[in-house]
Amino acid sequence: MKKFLSFLFVLASPGLAVATPVDNFWSLGIEKLETRTQAGGDQFNVAETSFEYGDDDKRLLIKSVYEYSVEESTVEKFDSIVGIKFPVSSFYDAVVGARIDAPNGEDQYHGYFGMQGLAEQFIHMGGGISVSEHPSVKFGAEYEGLITNWITLAPSFEMTVPFKDNPVRGDGAGGARTEFGVRLSYDALDRTIAPYIGVHQERLFGETAALARSEGKATSKFFTVIGVRLLF
Repeated sequence: MKKFLSFLFVLASPGLAVATPVDNFWSLGIEKLETRTQAGGDQFNVAETSFEYGDDDKRLLIKSVYEYSVEESTVEKFDSIVGIKFPVSSFYDAVVGARIDAPNGEDQYHGYFGMQGLAEQFIHMGGGISVSEHPSVKFGAEYEGLITNWITLAPSFEMTVPFKDNPVRGDGAGGARTEFGVRLSYDALDRTIAPYIGVHQERLFGETAALARSEGKATSKFFTVIGVRLLF
C-alpha cells in the first residue's frame, strides 16, 4: 500500500515527470463538518473532506468521510479514496485509485474507478465502483440552489449498492443504503466559511435492511443537522 501511494504522488507531480515547469496548486475542502442528532437524542459527528494537489491535467485526490457515534464513543465509519483525478470532458473528471474502508472490524481495501462533474442545471454528480472481495457501486448528486447571493439551499442524495454480502459493513448483496439531506447555508466569508442547518435521512433496503433488523437495528434514521463548510 505504501508503494502504491508513493506511485500516486509521483503521478500527481508533473514537475517530476517532464522537463518543462508546470504550475501545481492545491485545494482543501471540508465540505461537511456537522453534528447529526436523532429525535431520541443519539448524536453523530461527521466530517467530509477533500484534498487535491496537481495541475489542470492530473491531480492527486484524497477524499475522506468520518463518522463518530457520541453515544457509543466509537468511530462508525472512516472511508477514504486516494487516487489520480484527470479530465475526460469539459465538465467531467475521472478518478482512478484505491478506496480504504475502516468500519468496526478489519479494514478493507478496494480498487476504485469513479467519475464526477457538473450536469445540466448545475447538478453536481459523482459515483464510482469499488473492486475487491466485496465490490459495490456508489452514486450521488447535489444541487446548490441560490436563494440570495449569500443563502443557499442544497438538497443531496446518495446511494450505495453492495454486489456481495459484507458482514463487517453490515451489507447484504443487492441491499441499497441511501442518504438524503437538505441543508440551508449562509456564506459568511466569500464561500470560504458557510455555517448551515438542515435535515438528513438514512435508509436501508433489501438484504441490508434484513440484516439490520436481525441485529435489532433501525432501517431508517432521521436527523437534524447543524454544521459548517470550509473551503481553502
